[in-house]
Amino acid sequence: MKIPFPIPEEIKTWKKYQKALSIIERLKQNGFQAFFVGGTVRDMVLKKDINELKDLDIASSAKPEEIGKIFRRCKKVGAKFGVMIVYMGRDFFEVATFRKDEEYDGRRPKRVVYVDAKEDVLRRDFTINGLLLDPFEEVIYDYVNGMKDIENKLVRAIGDPIERFQEDHLRMLRAIRFSCQLNFKIHPNTYSAIIQKAAKILEISKERIKEEFWKIFNSPFPEEGLFHLFQTGLIKYILPEAYSIWAGKEEEFKEFAKSLKNSKEPALFLALLLKDYAWKRTFSLLRERFRVDNETAKKVEEILKLHPQYLQN
Repeated sequence: MKIPFPIPEEIKTWKKYQKALSIIERLKQNGFQAFFVGGTVRDMVLKKDINELKDLDIASSAKPEEIGKIFRRCKKVGAKFGVMIVYMGRDFFEVATFRKDEEYDGRRPKRVVYVDAKEDVLRRDFTINGLLLDPFEEVIYDYVNGMKDIENKLVRAIGDPIERFQEDHLRMLRAIRFSCQLNFKIHPNTYSAIIQKAAKILEISKERIKEEFWKIFNSPFPEEGLFHLFQTGLIKYILPEAYSIWAGKEEEFKEFAKSLKNSKEPALFLALLLKDYAWKRTFSLLRERFRVDNETAKKVEEILKLHPQYLQN
């Protein structure tokens, strides 16, 4: 589906956007297709302020070696998977070749094949991230009803959610993260697939899990994210000690989750989550299992040691 999308003047005059636009222009001048893709387009549709727009990612029919010939200042970061970084002044932009990922190991593809723009979209994670924007035509190419899901505030996996989560298990956490960052609901089929595949999160590195977990905690709706972590069973594998503390206490847990709304202190959050856990074991638990930094782990230990009565309230 081809949908007109007038680009706001505020974005058009943004210097970083103009640099990214020049990359797309040069790719087109050399006979290749090129679009803005992913979260960039989603956030433009949501009319987010340019200060909230982060990476201006580009997808193109140009292969890595062709990108390297067009741009003098570029480097391979994932050329094996069709990804290059192009530098423009002090800014840099990811340019990825249209591809289809094959032979997954639950974390990344073992190999890729180059395809057309539509097939590239169909291998992506969620419909809201599957939009292609042509900034010169000012149209969005929507092959997955992503615009409709943005309108309905819905996080939905592209195609079969079981397949999407089997390809990359971290996508289960990403679904929850997008839900609480954007205040979107998760589609029932996508939610059911997370419940079904939750145990697979154990195959993901602790560093990647930690990164998504903190993004959930630092989102505008952390209480919703935490509730989803328990409802889907993901927390049982990420932090089973917390799961055992709160299991069977749904109403009490809901109240705890609500208390996160105005809290931005990671140590207090973790202390509350582990409120009945032996304080002497928290430091090693959080360092070894969850890769929490020493300072935060020590704070959690102190809160549990010195203020147990506070954590009962």
